[in-house]
Amino acid sequence: MKCKLTLMLLFFVQLGYGQSTMVDDVIKKIEIGQDTIKAVFDWVTDNVKYDVGKLNDINTSSRSNNTSKFSNEKEHKDYLLEKVIKSKKGVCEDYALLFDEVVKELGYQSYVVEGYTKSDKGKINRSIGHAWNAVKVNGEWKLYDPTWGAGYVEDGKRFVKKYNTRWYDVEAAEMIKTHMPFDPVWQISSTPMTYDEFETTDQFTLAISDYDFDSKIQHFLGEKRKMQMQEQVDRSQEMGEGSRLVEKWRKRLTKNIGIYGITNSKDLLADASNKTSEAVELFNDYVKAKNKQFKGNKYSIANSVQKLKSSDAAIQAALEIYKSIEVDDARAESSLNRAIRNSEKLVSQIEREKNFLKRIGGR
Repeated sequence: MKCKLTLMLLFFVQLGYGQSTMVDDVIKKIEIGQDTIKAVFDWVTDNVKYDVGKLNDINTSSRSNNTSKFSNEKEHKDYLLEKVIKSKKGVCEDYALLFDEVVKELGYQSYVVEGYTKSDKGKINRSIGHAWNAVKVNGEWKLYDPTWGAGYVEDGKRFVKKYNTRWYDVEAAEMIKTHMPFDPVWQISSTPMTYDEFETTDQFTLAISDYDFDSKIQHFLGEKRKMQMQEQVDRSQEMGEGSRLVEKWRKRLTKNIGIYGITNSKDLLADASNKTSEAVELFNDYVKAKNKQFKGNKYSIANSVQKLKSSDAAIQAALEIYKSIEVDDARAESSLNRAIRNSEKLVSQIEREKNFLKRIGGR
């Protein structure tokens, strides 16, 4: 009876977008003067048009940040960066990302801050979050909002280009009047404000004092991404329950923490997938030889023994990689366990065929 084994490869690794050349091209267009950050801020606000259509799509979509087609955060970021550079259009995350990447390329520490906003009159934007920037300049963290510095959207329909230096190098005490970071460390304040206080007052009244944000930031930036996300959630919870946007942000980070072992181990998974594919191909070659009763040089027992050994080595290596990856998310864990079970199934079949070959005189 003829037999054949086919294993489904569970992980597909996408190629990332190389962006360093595109960012370098942007830098060449910027007239860098004495104030490097100002030159970048001015270029971004002048050359990127707010994409009202994309904003409306986000507002009407059940998912404002669809990253499902990307294997990790970097691929999503690189996609957005390429798109905003080519189209010169974007929403807040695109403005902030471009500003961030350019100043980083120029040698500054920089971070894209996520949060939500309210108007000068105190009206909270509860429908969609916002993104702005923090850059360390001469040893001090400073805040910028290139999106609001570029202009404003009128009646939700039309972008009005109106350069506004108010949002360049904004004092922390001023920024918190309209911008609330999800992660309180980016308030750049020794007395951070709670989410509830942001909705009711412009004053710092929180009992938490001597909040060493600078040390916390430096520690945070030195951590691996999974630990960074956990620290962000923990700090956020210290600030109270928060709005629906805060809750959604925490849920997104918590989910990303759970699947981090999968989405950020793509090189390992690519290696494991390649080894699994190689093992299956070699085993199927062996099965073909067995079905032909090991007749002819191509299908000889000696060649078949070697293919079986090579198949065994490849699947054992893949299995070791799969078992080395840790995940917390239930679905990711289920996929990983399925890969392990399939690999172990092939190991068992190889072992049975080894014993079969020994019985008929193979080695």
